[in-house]
Amino acid sequence: MTMDAALIGRFSAIVGPRHALTDPAATGPFVTERRGLWPGATPLVL
Repeated sequence: MTMDAALIGRFSAIVGPRHALTDPAATGPFVTERRGLWPGATPLVL
């Protein structure tokens, strides 16, 4: 999935950079199913 950098910036401005996760290491727990059967990816977690 791709997301425009400007849109990510707008979301980050709304919630604050502390609450806008973009680093794959930080977003990993939000897109990994417990058993590891269904991995995912996302450019942004709010």
